Amino acid sequence: MAVVSLMLFVESLQVTIRAAMKQDEDSHNLLLPLTETILDAVVSKLLVKSIQDVIDDDGSVKDTASPELRRYRDQVQALESRLCQLMDKLIRNADNEASLSEVSIVNGRCCIKITGDKSSSFDGLLLSSGSDAGSMIEPIIAVPLNDELQGARALVVRAELEALSKLTDKILLELDNIQILMQETVTLDKVTARARYSIAYDGTLPDLYLPNIEHGIVNAAKDEPASTTSSAQLTKRPWKLFIPNAYHPLLLQQHQENLRRTKKDVASATAEIRRRRIYGQDIAEEDQLASELDFMKIRGF
Repeated sequence: MAVVSLMLFVESLQVTIRAAMKQDEDSHNLLLPLTETILDAVVSKLLVKSIQDVIDDDGSVKDTASPELRRYRDQVQALESRLCQLMDKLIRNADNEASLSEVSIVNGRCCIKITGDKSSSFDGLLLSSGSDAGSMIEPIIAVPLNDELQGARALVVRAELEALSKLTDKILLELDNIQILMQETVTLDKVTARARYSIAYDGTLPDLYLPNIEHGIVNAAKDEPASTTSSAQLTKRPWKLFIPNAYHPLLLQQHQENLRRTKKDVASATAEIRRRRIYGQDIAEEDQLASELDFMKIRGF
């Protein structure tokens, strides 16, 4: 279902972007460099429907995956119902009041668990026995139904594998488009995360002034004489970018988190000193708190 979620997300994003561009035509050029690949992305609605027809929200294979799967599952349910009815009938007809009987499952086979008096009126196969766990007996009359049930369950597994194999073949045909969708979604997510971070920490967009290039000649500034450096040579030379008064985003975040934590500690220490003064408690401890408070102020501010 992850593939379906990805495709539905991209489709919803395309609708949102187109709606935003219609409301504000000026935003078209602003959003286009970021969303052009998203708008051009191909979302296969046929593949989405195929996956939804086969895979349920919890990841299991739906009955609608194939007619054979539905038929085999109905067969399993019918056999399980017949076995339960048979076991209930056998337990009700048992006349041994010294023992307790209940329906149990052992390795997928429907059996009767007997505790208490080990003597039993059930004619069947002893699958396991223990002093505490009791005895597991598969009645002879239930053996054919259990065998048939095991066979039906094997058919269900085979039908599920066939349905998943066909679905895998369809996904492989769209694998390139799915990979493109994933890459572009990750790129958009990174840009969005950085934009939200910049807004949260009051970031600014720096203005970069590049040298003037006229007829292949680079001028450092309009008022300065032209140099003899060509544009081809310029791109090969190392560049240095100076950003005065700029902060590394991660260091800035760490600093602000430390600042908030220090302000909280200062407030708590100030309240504690005030409380000690009101109640006239140990002055030595108050002096220590005051010293720690001064240190926290220096560290945080």
